[in-house]
Parts: sequence; C-alpha cells; structure tokens
Amino acid sequence: MTVNTGTFTSASDYHHVSIAAGATLAQSGNITVSGNWNNAGTLTHNNHTVILDGGDQQVLGDTDFFNLMKTVASAVTLTFEAGKTTTLGGALTLQGVTGQLLFLRSSTPGTRWNINPRGTRTIGYVDVQDSNNTNGAAINAGEGSINSNNTVNWLFYPDVTTQAVTGIGINAATGNGNITDLGIPNPTAHGVCWGTSTNPTTSDGKKDMGATTSTGAFTTAITGLGAATAYHVRAFATNTAGTSYGEDVTFTTLPNPPGVPVAKAATASNATGFTANWNTSTGATGYRLDVATNSAFTSYVSGYQDKDVGNVTTTNISGLSGGASYYYRVRQRIPAAPAKTPIP
Repeated sequence: MTVNTGTFTSASDYHHVSIAAGATLAQSGNITVSGNWNNAGTLTHNNHTVILDGGDQQVLGDTDFFNLMKTVASAVTLTFEAGKTTTLGGALTLQGVTGQLLFLRSSTPGTRWNINPRGTRTIGYVDVQDSNNTNGAAINAGEGSINSNNTVNWLFYPDVTTQAVTGIGINAATGNGNITDLGIPNPTAHGVCWGTSTNPTTSDGKKDMGATTSTGAFTTAITGLGAATAYHVRAFATNTAGTSYGEDVTFTTLPNPPGVPVAKAATASNATGFTANWNTSTGATGYRLDVATNSAFTSYVSGYQDKDVGNVTTTNISGLSGGASYYYRVRQRIPAAPAKTPIP
C-alpha cells in the first residue's frame, strides 16, 4: 500500500507500507505489515498499533508510532534506517524467544539508528547493534538479550554459567561460576545461590561476592548445609538490568559418620567365656569385635580378630582359658576409634 498524496485513512493488513513526502496515513485501527515500512511523510496514529508480523523487515524514515509490535518465534532481523528516529508514544514490544533472537540492526552498519520509546517497553531475547536510545530512561533489553556493540542508553543482563560443585563435605561445599559477559552496566553483585528445590534464586541461601568489573571464573563457599542432603545451586550476577542465573547444578552432601560404640562391662562370665556388651552406635550398620589377651591388642584370641558379629549390641565369647585376663573392643563397620574394656 502506497500513500502518494493527501490523507489516506485505513486499518488493515498490508505487505509493504509506503508514505510519500507530503502524504499522510491516518490510522482508524490497527495496521499489520508483513513487509517493509517506508515513511517519508506523516503517520497519524490515533492511538492505534502497527504490528510487524513478517520475517526480515525494515523500518525506514522517521515515524511517530503509538504502539509498535514485533514478536517472533524464529530468528529474523528488523532493520531500522541509520540516522532516522522511531518514536513511540505508547507501547514498544520487541520479543524473540530462547535460542531464536530478534536481531535489531542499522541499515548502515556502524551508523546508529535512533529510538525514543516514551511509554511502556516489553523487550526480550533481542540482539541489538548500532542503536541510540534518545529517551531519558534507558531501555532494558530484557532476559536473553545480547549487546552486539555501538548501543547507547540500553541495559543488558550479565551472562553467567554454573560449574560443578567441588569440595563437598558434610555441611559445606565450594560453588563455582563463570561470568562470560558483564552486561551493561557492570554487575553490582555476583556469587552463588542454593536450596533444596530446583532453580534456587537469591531469595534462597546465597553467597554474594559483591561488585565485579571483569569476566572470568569465581569460587565461593557454600555453608550451613545439612548432612546427606541433595542441593541445587546456581551462579548469579546482578546489574541494573536484572539478575541472570547459570544452569541448575545438583550435589549431595556427605552423611554424618557413624558414632563410636562404647563397650560396656562384660556379663555372664564363666571359666571359658563371657558375654560382650556395647551401646548402639548411631548410623552403624553392624559391628566388628576384637578379643585379646592384652590391652594393646597385639595378641588376639583365635577367631576373634575383627569378627563381624552383625547389627547387634551383645554377643557370646567362648573357648577361653580359665584364670586368664581378656580384653575386648568393638567398632562399627565404618572404622572409627574403638572402645575397649578389660575383663577381670
């Protein structure tokens, strides 16, 4: 559709829209454009929307839109004429999706195109280059967006990744992240956050390492954890645009070691044996018993060196010699310092 002279009033779907110098297009409703927009004249928007729903498209000339919208599900390029200004009195919507960005480019690479969004902005997953935002309020490019240089008065999220957790202990571990892009402006905070649910945020447990002016790997302690517990961790970086998170990484803390069993006095002593007794050891799955003829446990009674007696707290000892002294000690299956008690 071309308006060559006078005023043309319309609300419809068009391929290309061209407004010649001295001519006016007056919107009576929303206009949808699948091709290029070329304005050398005047758009009277009457508070209506122009929707760009084609693939690669161009916006040429100076235009004062009310609402301008382009949302895509696959990667395409929206080119603005270098040196010209696109003004929005209402809403600006420029949206790609994860992995399929909307590229915003100048018709002359290296020469900026101007934009002045005076109303609301809904922007995300865009790749911006050679853009000058002339409005007093910076444009937040939103999540997933990329600054491809020569942009003025735009904000971009940092980019951060999460690496595997190291140094895993019972109540602590080491978180690892990597800032690959500082965004605009530089981050005022970065670190790791963690919790027991998927995709933790900075509202959960976190270690904030503060501002940074450089990209690269970083490590920080994760503390205050529970034993034998599965955790999720993400690296994060925050600037004026917002907070970016790395991938969700999982790890499990080590269990508490079993406690040390304590041997108790023997019972049912007779000429050839006795009953060995001990306290329950928390976390133990069974016990091993030594019986010796000296307290240094260098001379064992046959059959009673590291004997697996099962998950019990008492066992009978037999085959001993009357009138001799014997000693026994017990430990849980995971080795720990043994307890020992002499047999009178």
